[in-house]
Amino acid sequence: MLILFLLFELLYTTISCQDIASYNSSQLLSEGSGDYDFFYLVQQWQISLCNLRPCQKPARPTFSIYGFWPSSSGVPNCKSGTIFYPSKILDLKNELDREWPSLEVEENEQMWKKEWERHGICSEPLLTQHAFFETALELKQTFDLFAILANRGIFPFGEVYGLENISDAIRAATGHTPQVECKSYKHIPLLSNIFLCFQYTATSIRIVDCPIIRRCNFQAILFPYDIFGPS
Repeated sequence: MLILFLLFELLYTTISCQDIASYNSSQLLSEGSGDYDFFYLVQQWQISLCNLRPCQKPARPTFSIYGFWPSSSGVPNCKSGTIFYPSKILDLKNELDREWPSLEVEENEQMWKKEWERHGICSEPLLTQHAFFETALELKQTFDLFAILANRGIFPFGEVYGLENISDAIRAATGHTPQVECKSYKHIPLLSNIFLCFQYTATSIRIVDCPIIRRCNFQAILFPYDIFGPS
């Protein structure tokens, strides 16, 4: 642990998380956008989440959906919309339980309701409630981050990997730049979330480059394989 701590201290880069490069949102979503420019599909590494905060359920060594967020360079007007109806996604429930679970609360539906009423309604009328959750599931299946990273020799064996190596692996597989987020556990940065970006119109959806936003201030991060437990 001491060696890892010293390694990360040496590799730490003093780059503010506010160091955000400008981007042209018109290149992302040009029609049917309403108040947003593109979608983030955010996938979390469950092991990291449960190292960083208490979880109500056992973490699995897998990526699961953390969120599917319409994003805007301005202030989106999505404070109202249809309320969440669990009955509308009954046919998706088994897959959602597996791919979009809440580890921090007992009932997954509590989290799905929060995601729809905080983010999903921003996508109306382009996506209905059912289409919102179904699209997120389909994109996760299409862009299998575990397989993408493994194909470039990046595995969750508790190894340290360069942040750019992780980004490059995803870029090589998808043709587009992701955002890679890390969170610090006792001064050790853990791979936590990976953001993919999508242009969604009334007729098509395609992956695009994410805006250049720095979500990790380290040059190398740990890809954990287990819960550390008390030190």
